[in-house]
Amino acid sequence: MSEGACFYRGTSMDQCSQFGDTDTKLVKQMEKNKQFPDNYKEKVNMKKVSLDVIKPWVRKRITELMGLEDDIVIEYALQQLEENNMGIQNNLDPKSLQLNLTPFMERKAKIFCSELWTHLLSAQESPIGVPQSFIDLKKQELQAKKDKANKIQEELDRRRAALQPQTTTGFSNQSGFGFAPSMSSAEGATAASGTSIFDKAGSKKRNRFDQTPAEASKEAAIEQAEQEAADNLARIEAAQAIRDAQVKEAEAKRPKFDVI
Repeated sequence: MSEGACFYRGTSMDQCSQFGDTDTKLVKQMEKNKQFPDNYKEKVNMKKVSLDVIKPWVRKRITELMGLEDDIVIEYALQQLEENNMGIQNNLDPKSLQLNLTPFMERKAKIFCSELWTHLLSAQESPIGVPQSFIDLKKQELQAKKDKANKIQEELDRRRAALQPQTTTGFSNQSGFGFAPSMSSAEGATAASGTSIFDKAGSKKRNRFDQTPAEASKEAAIEQAEQEAADNLARIEAAQAIRDAQVKEAEAKRPKFDVI
């Protein structure tokens, strides 16, 4: 051997036939032990699958099964899908994928690959390349959001109706308005004096710092109802004044005839 030359004795793994089909032997052994689901027998055309929808699921599902976000395992699984989707490889073999993921995910590799293959089989049958289970889940999420929005709207309508002031209809006067708040003479005197018409005679309002949240909320609702009733009364009185002024103006412009 010449000085400086470097030679290694032996053979590489590629040159030794006993290592050439190791994966094939392992796959056959796993088949014999029935470690592969039955749906692995069906083929998947990855060109019919929308990877943009599958990728987030792959990342999320591997993280859930492993309990941590392992970028190496996730990128390997995504690489297998992308190479088949772009035509770099002819067919995606779920058995080889499960075999290669087993050292990282152990028994959970079978769960992941089985679910993945089910989604891929469903996606290739869809016109848009999306698994039917994904579509159903999205519909359920949209319906849940719609139901939640409806409940919120119903609660808002209920609270709004509870805070509306009570008024009586059917009251008519010469101005032509068909409604006005019903108020007794005693209540009118009380309102004129500045005291709340909802308070008992001679009683004082409790300090809000001494009230419970429910009592404070109820009192605030009552005050709001009083204010709305007062605003309605003010609007009616203003409309009445305008109406009276219009009537007087019309009478002043009316021509007068002397009686002969």
